[in-house]
Amino acid sequence: MSEERTCTLSQKKFTVTDNDIKFYEKLEVPTPTLCPIVRLARRMSFRNERAIYYRKCDKTGKRIVSSFHENSPHKVFDKEYWYSEKFDPMDYGRDFDFTRPFFEQFHEFLLDIPLPSLRVESSENCDFNSDTGKSKDCYLCSRTHESEKMLYCYRGNQSSECVDCRQVLNHCEMLYECIECSNCYNGQFLEHCTQCVDSSYLHSCTNCNSCFLCTGLERKQFHFMNERYSKEEYEKKVSEFNLKSRTTRDVLIKKFTELKKTLPKNNSIINSEDCSGASIFGSKNCHQCYDIHNIQDGRYLFNVNDSLDTGDCYSGKKQELNYECTSCSRSYNTKFSMRVTDSSDCDYCLYSRNSKHLFACIGLKQNSYCIFNKQYSKDEYFILREKIIDHMKKGYEWGEFFPISIAPFAYNETVAQEY
Repeated sequence: MSEERTCTLSQKKFTVTDNDIKFYEKLEVPTPTLCPIVRLARRMSFRNERAIYYRKCDKTGKRIVSSFHENSPHKVFDKEYWYSEKFDPMDYGRDFDFTRPFFEQFHEFLLDIPLPSLRVESSENCDFNSDTGKSKDCYLCSRTHESEKMLYCYRGNQSSECVDCRQVLNHCEMLYECIECSNCYNGQFLEHCTQCVDSSYLHSCTNCNSCFLCTGLERKQFHFMNERYSKEEYEKKVSEFNLKSRTTRDVLIKKFTELKKTLPKNNSIINSEDCSGASIFGSKNCHQCYDIHNIQDGRYLFNVNDSLDTGDCYSGKKQELNYECTSCSRSYNTKFSMRVTDSSDCDYCLYSRNSKHLFACIGLKQNSYCIFNKQYSKDEYFILREKIIDHMKKGYEWGEFFPISIAPFAYNETVAQEY
C-alpha cells in the first residue's frame, strides 16, 4: 500500500507509492526520509556544471583551469595527470573504522584523495569547458559531447556551430538562443522544435522550413504568425525586421512571448504511456519525471535517457536498477553514486569507471571487490560490505545519498542553486 510520509528536512508531506515500495524492496533499500524535490537538490549539490576557475595543480604546480576554486579544501590534480596511468587511486586505500559514522569517514577520504580538475575527456581545444567529451573547438560550454565549434552552450550533443543554446542535439547546426531542439539548422530563438530549417521564433514546431513567429506547426513552409504566405510575401515580411538591432530583437521577443500564450497548456508528454511530469518522450510507466527520453519504469528522474527500472537519478543514460545517482551512464545496479560509468554493482562511489562490486570508492578504473579503495577477495568483500551496511543502518545512514554538508562544491556553484 502507498505510504504518507513527512520529509525530515522540509516537513512537507509526500507519498511513497506502491510501485515505489516494490522498487525499494527489489534494491533492498529503505523508503526515503526526504521528499523527492529535497532528494533532487541533495544530488544536484554535488554537480558544479558551469563555474570554472584558474588554480594550481596540487601535483605538478602548473596553472590549470578547474571546476574547483583555489580556496577549495579538496586536492585537485590536472585532468591530464589524473586520468593517466601515473595516478593510482588505490594508493589512497584505507580500512573502515566501525567506531565512527560512515559519512564522517567518507568525508575525510574525499578530502584526502585528489580529484580531477575538469571533466573534459577525449577533446581538442576545449580547456575552458566543463563536463565535455569527444568534442573540438568549444568554449565555455557545459555538458557538451561529440560537438564542434560551440559557444556558451549547455547540454549540446552531436551538434556544431551553435551559440547560447540549451539542450540542442542530434546534429543541430548554426543555432542561436535555442532551447530543447533536435536536428535543426540555421535557426534563432527556437524552442522545443525538431527538424526545422531557416526559421526563427518558433515554439513546438516540427519539420518546418522558412517559418517566422509561429507555434505548433508541423510540415509547414513560408508561414508568418502561423499564416501561410507565398515565398515572395514571406521574405518581404521577414525583411521588414532589422535583426541586427537589439531594439528590434526585444520587440520580437515580446511578440513571441505573447504568441506562446495562445498555445494550449501542454506538459510535453509525447508518444508516452502512463507517465506524469513534463518533457517526456517515448517513455512508459514513469512517475514524476522531467526531461526524459526512452525510459521504461522510471520514477523521480530528471534529464535521463534510454534507461530501464531506475529511480531518483539526475543526468545519465543507459541505466538499469540505479537509485539515487547522478551522471552514472551505462551502469547497472548502482546506488548513491556520482559519475560512475560503464560499471555495475557499485554503492557510494565517485568518479569510477569500468568497474564492478565497489563500495565507497573514489576514482577507481577497471577494479572489482574494493572498499574505500582497498582490494579484497570476493568473499572478503561481501562479508565486509554487509557489516558496513549493518553499521550504517544503526546510524540511519544506509539508504541516504551523501549529505550536502560533504559536497565538494559551494551550494551556489551547483545546479541545485539553479534549479
